[in-house]
Amino acid sequence: MAQGAKLHLLRLVCVRRELALEKQIEEARRREAALVRRAFALDVKTALDLSAAESNAREAHLSVLTLTQDENRGRRSRASSRT
Repeated sequence: MAQGAKLHLLRLVCVRRELALEKQIEEARRREAALVRRAFALDVKTALDLSAAESNAREAHLSVLTLTQDENRGRRSRASSRT
């Protein structure tokens, strides 16, 4: 296997691992936002708390989307280099 292909494959493996971890973080942030939303409805948390939790959930989701795009680009690039 050529050195460039090995490097490309290693990058793809790293992106996939990072994506798996980021999906776990996204799920945790989503659950946290849901809990804060309920606490806000019960007047236990403030609007600022809710805003921060929702912002964290959106950031985590954006990270997942970005890494998914990176993974897709990597797969397409790997497939095109085989042909």
